[in-house]
Amino acid sequence: MFDAARDLVEGADADVEFHTVTVAGDPARNLVDYAERHGVDRVVLGAHGREGETRLLLGRTAELVVQRAHTTVTIVRE
Repeated sequence: MFDAARDLVEGADADVEFHTVTVAGDPARNLVDYAERHGVDRVVLGAHGREGETRLLLGRTAELVVQRAHTTVTIVRE
């Protein structure tokens, strides 16, 4: 999964940094804390695909990151 994302970023003609980090614990808290400590200017986060009336809802982690992050958060659906 990370390899495919890295290939897309490296193949694009854009000034973009791409990092992967693996951390144990609460995903939303860890992501927000990392972004704040490292001056991240945008978080791109996947959300589970849903159908019907729930399709407008985000997963719990995505919702918490959007609420807590002090930077732009882009949610990508499956």
